[in-house]
Parts: sequence; structure tokens; C-alpha cells
Amino acid sequence: MVGEDFGQIPEAIQSAYAVWLEHPNELTRQGLVVAISQSRLLLPLREQKTTADKEMVQVTFTSRDGRRAILAFTSLESLTKFDPLARPLVKTSKDLALEALEQNYDGILLDINDEHKIALTLSDIASIATT
Repeated sequence: MVGEDFGQIPEAIQSAYAVWLEHPNELTRQGLVVAISQSRLLLPLREQKTTADKEMVQVTFTSRDGRRAILAFTSLESLTKFDPLARPLVKTSKDLALEALEQNYDGILLDINDEHKIALTLSDIASIATT
């Protein structure tokens, strides 16, 4: 990770998750989205073989009904629990939100393998992109 970031969940997100899990309502969810908007996230990259070479590709999710989401994680532990072979790509939440909007994703799935998983909606993503 960069600088003093050792891949742990940012403290603001961890605190907001705890409040949201204890009191799950729209107000505490919005507090969590604000904490996420001020943090970096980790995207899983996987090696993909092409005919002549190998390249790193971002892991995404497509539901049965065709909705597409970007997968992101708040910590290296959560990312490696999801996929031990994935490599982390660090992005600010704002950059990720802008990417999701530009590429017409339907959402961002955050920490999908943890108890505190959350699906960021297009409304959440638009809010993060404008912070």
C-alpha cells in the first residue's frame, strides 16, 4: 500500500460500519456512504491470459438479469478473503465512482464476503462522485 496505508480498513469506515450494523436505518447508512466517500478502496485485479500475453483485468460482477457492478474492498484482508490470487489496485472512492458512472455500471459491491457488505446504488455513486 501507499505511504502509511497497510491495507487495513480505514478507521472512519470501520466506525460507520459498526454504527450501521447496530442501528440499520437510512441515516446510519448515509453516514457509512459519507465515510466511504472520503476513503480509498481496493479493487481486485486478476491475471488474464490472452493469445500472446498476460494482462491484469479488473474483477466485476454481472447478475443474472444483466446488471453490472464493480467489486471493491475496504481492506486487503477482505480482498484476499474474496480472492487470494487477486492483486489490489488502490483508488479513491471518488475516482471509482466516476469510473462506475462513465462505464454505465449499475452499482458498486463493497466487501461482498464480509458481514458488513453493502451495495452502493447509483444514487450513492453519484453522491460520492460529486464530493
